[in-house]
Amino acid sequence: MLRIGFQTQPTGTLKQLGWAIDSQSITLDDAFFVEQDKWYLSLTVSTDEEYNFDAIFQEIQGTVLFHQRQNTDKTTNTNRTQLMVFSLEAYPFILNLLLRNKAVPNKITLKDESLHVVVSVDDWDDFQQLGDEIDDKMGSFELLEVTQVSDLGGTLNTAQRMSSILSELTDKQVETLETAFDLGYFESPRQITANEVGEELGVAQSTFSQRLRNAENALLEALFE
Repeated sequence: MLRIGFQTQPTGTLKQLGWAIDSQSITLDDAFFVEQDKWYLSLTVSTDEEYNFDAIFQEIQGTVLFHQRQNTDKTTNTNRTQLMVFSLEAYPFILNLLLRNKAVPNKITLKDESLHVVVSVDDWDDFQQLGDEIDDKMGSFELLEVTQVSDLGGTLNTAQRMSSILSELTDKQVETLETAFDLGYFESPRQITANEVGEELGVAQSTFSQRLRNAENALLEALFE
């Protein structure tokens, strides 16, 4: 098994967030695929100053900030903020490319305007195929290191966590989140009212609002239990 380190160009939410703030790093801790380019992203942002992430994500189209938790390293005076984001990631998205090429993601970090990625692959053929596709779809592929390893090491548990997270939500809660997202309810400014989303779902506005609160609570409890 090979451990590959490389850097490429960021896309989507990572790119937009990198433009919006002056960060030391933005790490993709975990990601959970829903369907049709929709992902839940768990991010850790390290910065020298504090930011209003609610306002920042209102300006990033196709994203919804569900949760944030901040702590400060008093030794280095670094602010670390954990974010949970529902995001529309148009192709090409780095995880799409890694998973379709049988590469196991170990670490994905945005730093100095480049996406630094560490993955594990079975053999040289997989490595070459991955490098070619990253270069073609993302616009660049700069190899940083290649080492022989005996195990996967720490990984982004994408498939396992996705299954676990979604199993905590009822079918109606998932439907409520997806419908509200698709219709632009989470955009700023909102493209549709709560009453109109309720009509689309065939329920009263109060029922929609309650389902939405329950879905958000269930999602956060599953993530941070």
